[in-house]
Amino acid sequence: MNAARNRKKGYTLVEALEARRGLGATDPRDFVYANLGVASYGCLEVNYEKTSQWIYAQAAIYLVEELGIANLILYIDNVAARERLEGLPSWAPDWRLPSSDSTPLRRGKYTQVDYRVNHVFVEGNGSFVMGHIGYTVDTVKITSGTVPPADETHCVNPDYEGAWDAFTTGRSSLGLDFTVQSVLGTMWASWVAWFQGLEGRTAPRSPVDGGFAVFLEQWLSTVMGIAKARKLRDHTEEDIMGWFHGHFKRPGAQSLLTGRRLAITETGKFCVVPSRTRPGDIMGYLATSSMEVIFRSIQIRRRSRVSDAVVQAFQESGRGKLYLPEGIIREWDGEYTQYFDWSIPDDGTVRVEHYRVVGEGLLQRQSLSPARYDYSSVTEDGPWGMDAMGRLKPSDLQVFALH
Repeated sequence: MNAARNRKKGYTLVEALEARRGLGATDPRDFVYANLGVASYGCLEVNYEKTSQWIYAQAAIYLVEELGIANLILYIDNVAARERLEGLPSWAPDWRLPSSDSTPLRRGKYTQVDYRVNHVFVEGNGSFVMGHIGYTVDTVKITSGTVPPADETHCVNPDYEGAWDAFTTGRSSLGLDFTVQSVLGTMWASWVAWFQGLEGRTAPRSPVDGGFAVFLEQWLSTVMGIAKARKLRDHTEEDIMGWFHGHFKRPGAQSLLTGRRLAITETGKFCVVPSRTRPGDIMGYLATSSMEVIFRSIQIRRRSRVSDAVVQAFQESGRGKLYLPEGIIREWDGEYTQYFDWSIPDDGTVRVEHYRVVGEGLLQRQSLSPARYDYSSVTEDGPWGMDAMGRLKPSDLQVFALH
């Protein structure tokens, strides 16, 4: 601690919280308070009359105000709700728990300089609700089991290695001839069998008969019939094939699937989601961030009263606005930037949805329904985050009341 004080540039509170997370403290409040002596920005006063829930929520509010919502989501724990501090808002990290070993998903980027105008906080009876502008894009329909580390997939790795070596070192054909079909069939069958083994152990009950493995088998069969062999080798990190190859290619490999689930949305897209995601959860975006976030719709008492309080907080603070560059308009006298300009109406008539935050997700950036999938062409369905405001209508935007 003394060394940190003597540095020309001390730790920020976020750096200190992350460095000491889960290391142990007799009083859980000290996971925050013990860092105030080394942090270069003190946003909290030590007060042991406050509860751990209140203190952790205040630390989360500081994180949002200083770094933005996407950075807060990165710290949310990918653990069962029963392991978190009871009564802690779903958007507040539980600093008692160690950091997850999961490989970070794509970092969210900001498309607006001032991200402080998109959220407010409402406190009542010792609890906090975050109001945030956002919009929804899809719903989780089917989930796989929770994917174990790559070095625990030894049952599938031999089949994968042999098939992949034969495929990548064999003939480079634009079509899938019998040899290539056989090789890929071996590899893909091992994937399907492996996911079938996960279901029943770690997959929540699915509303769809057959579950994730059946959908995957049907999808791979369709791809086999229409895809180009060359394109099957040209997978990317944001491609479902890239996710599979990155996980199964060798024992011990880092993989973004580890500790998470694969899921299928209502519109037929693959996505990576937190392990506690279940069918019916919502995928959406929060203003200024292109990070996909998984939400769970909830019913609360005094719903309309809480909704009104959140909208009122936006109005009284002068927040609740979006002003983003949308595109360039070229006219005879020059070029002009067109802006997406939206704000909560003065009369407060805006849709408010109540959610809990499940965690960060990653949506496949291609159209993946077997009925219309063409692996040889990349088609973005969009909109992708708040950097695609030109594809949104004002009616798409709403206020999320996050509990």
